[in-house]
Amino acid sequence: MNKKIKTNILHYISQPIPKDSNIVQHSIPVVFFGDIEKAKFATISINPSDKEFYTNYKQYKEPRIINRQNLSKMDFDKLSVEDASKV
Repeated sequence: MNKKIKTNILHYISQPIPKDSNIVQHSIPVVFFGDIEKAKFATISINPSDKEFYTNYKQYKEPRIINRQNLSKMDFDKLSVEDASKV
């Protein structure tokens, strides 16, 4: 993957959630699903349900999407490059 694209994606993911926004608490932007390094195709879709971020969603024992609680971060925290990479 192009280094500049990866840097931009990690920067976007790492941003704090703006105060008084309608963004799901403890969430992180979902830029893509899967392994971007191996992807051959891309599709565009709406954002996932807010329930995808929590462990009690349907049959899933773990959240399908990493959230700020998984990373022990608050909404106003900027994520480190390491944390953003986990996402």
